[in-house]
Amino acid sequence: MGTLKTTSQTTYFRPTQKLGSKDKTLGDRIVGYYEFGKSLEALTTLIRNSTSEEIQVFNEVIDARPEFRIYTNLARGFENPGSTLRLEPLHPADDFSRSGLFWLTSLARIEFATTRSIFHDAESPFLEVAPENPSEQVIYFWMLMDSFKSHYYDTMDTQQLKFVIAQSRNGPDQKVLAYIRRLALMADMYAAMIPAASENFTEIQLAQLKSMGRKFHKKFKELTHNVGVNLAARNGAAINSVTDSRTQTFYESCTQKCARLAKQVGVF
Repeated sequence: MGTLKTTSQTTYFRPTQKLGSKDKTLGDRIVGYYEFGKSLEALTTLIRNSTSEEIQVFNEVIDARPEFRIYTNLARGFENPGSTLRLEPLHPADDFSRSGLFWLTSLARIEFATTRSIFHDAESPFLEVAPENPSEQVIYFWMLMDSFKSHYYDTMDTQQLKFVIAQSRNGPDQKVLAYIRRLALMADMYAAMIPAASENFTEIQLAQLKSMGRKFHKKFKELTHNVGVNLAARNGAAINSVTDSRTQTFYESCTQKCARLAKQVGVF
């Protein structure tokens, strides 16, 4: 598996202000972000400071605990049987459950990067937490691929998508923004996958991945465009509201991610 270049390996948490009594949702986000981050920090430190023999011992301990099993290939229920990106079973009775320190840590990486993608302005959240260990890189890549495919099949060619596109022409309500946020998350996942895929996929596999990218780029661009048109129409007093200001910032971020995705999938 080709290298997944990282931009950072350490996360620091420094509280800077208190929350008001009405900020429960924000408080929940901060607590979740902190818990994901501290867990990942502990796991990556453990891997970095352990020998291969010690990691094997950790794997045996984790394997004995059913609650630590990671169920993978979740997209297989939606995937076309002829897909070149299907993950094949290791044996006839394979249920695609996996265990081990690298599997556990890769899941933690994806969970933490997801919070950074959705609630922060991280430019490449899934690359920022990509592992240094080559063996874990392979696991992380395939888990990230499965996450992307699961989102892809759940968002493309659905009745909900048709409804959201129609609704987006009337204004960026919460359902529209939530859907676009999910596509923005997929764009961040795609940005982290495409370098390794370009090095390791066959031409047919890479062509399928780029075809999927072009398809969801088209929808992402359409929804983002509709939000921009609506915001432009509101230009004036309304744009000064807190809600519209946040939507404007979100729109600008999505525009940048959409442009990056266009380059990656060959749409100019």
